[in-house]
Amino acid sequence: MVQGIADEDAVAVFAIGQIGRFVPDDVIDIEVTEIDRINIHELDRPYFASVYGGLIAVRQDVSGKLMPTSSVFPVRLTASVASLPDQIQRGIAVISAKPRSFARRLFDITSVLLIRGSGF
Repeated sequence: MVQGIADEDAVAVFAIGQIGRFVPDDVIDIEVTEIDRINIHELDRPYFASVYGGLIAVRQDVSGKLMPTSSVFPVRLTASVASLPDQIQRGIAVISAKPRSFARRLFDITSVLLIRGSGF
């Protein structure tokens, strides 16, 4: 299984069953199998963190916990190959997702702001 973290914009266009590729050193075909809708408040996988060379921007609190600076969500993907390497490999997953128009993105952002502002 391939585990990753996606930002809010990516999660908005992801759907279970979408096909993509995981690109570490070798290309591995993958399929989106699970998308968590609750964002991560503490990054428990340091290899994703920017302070350790990853792509997720984080800040460290006084106890050393890694806190993402923007909303990110766990995504699980299934590889099409029977055997994956036994060690962790960093890479990028490229997913064939349906694009969102600028108008849709603007509507989504406005909706979130209105809901937050109304106290819900």
